[in-house]
Amino acid sequence: MKRRRFVAALLCTIGAFLCMTTMARATSGTLTVSGSPYEFNGLNIPRDSTLTVEPGVEIRIAGASAISVQGTLNAAGTAQLPIVFTGKEATAKDAWNAIVFEGGSSGKLSYAKIFYAGNWEDAAIVCKGNAAPTIDNCDIAHIGGSGIVTYDMVSPIFSPNNTLSELQGLGAKNQGTGTINAKNIWWGSATGPKHASLNPNGTGFEVTVSPHPMSLPVPWRSKAKIRSAPGSSVPTRRISAP
Repeated sequence: MKRRRFVAALLCTIGAFLCMTTMARATSGTLTVSGSPYEFNGLNIPRDSTLTVEPGVEIRIAGASAISVQGTLNAAGTAQLPIVFTGKEATAKDAWNAIVFEGGSSGKLSYAKIFYAGNWEDAAIVCKGNAAPTIDNCDIAHIGGSGIVTYDMVSPIFSPNNTLSELQGLGAKNQGTGTINAKNIWWGSATGPKHASLNPNGTGFEVTVSPHPMSLPVPWRSKAKIRSAPGSSVPTRRISAP
């Protein structure tokens, strides 16, 4: 019996080793579902480059590293095959940093699950400069900060049907001069997002009005879309910087 257990453990170790892949931190091309899940020690999409993520792919980020988008990130899952962005150690909030759309970048996050982020940027999604991402039908949960934070002139489309839950920070934090289109969102409560003057009875995650005004994102969803929790038993393809 002990010998059988040893052989089984050895085969599992060999299988995991064969699934490992070493790549540069700067990445473009396509992450296919056949190679999922992928593990990165930091992921950078350079300017003039595009990274496409197929439906059903799971991406795990190690440590306090981020997904830094300087080019284009296209991650469009489906209701049946969502894309998962999570931490390598997905056991606590802020297990990894955030998806950061830098100035001049673009992209689409659709039917994606963003879990356990918020380490350095204190948010799951950060938009800077004149980035122009579209984010819809996403689950954002177990975050050690806010759901989305914007700076500068950014005006992202954060709608519709995004679901926010288990955040340690705000639902949406506008630090710039742009506006956040955040209608038809589940803010954690049927009463909508907390807003001191525009929705004083709201008990959901707060949206900011300072330092620049942000109109109350109405209408909002009165029910959350319940989707499955993260997790995978598939051996990881380890992708790290050389």
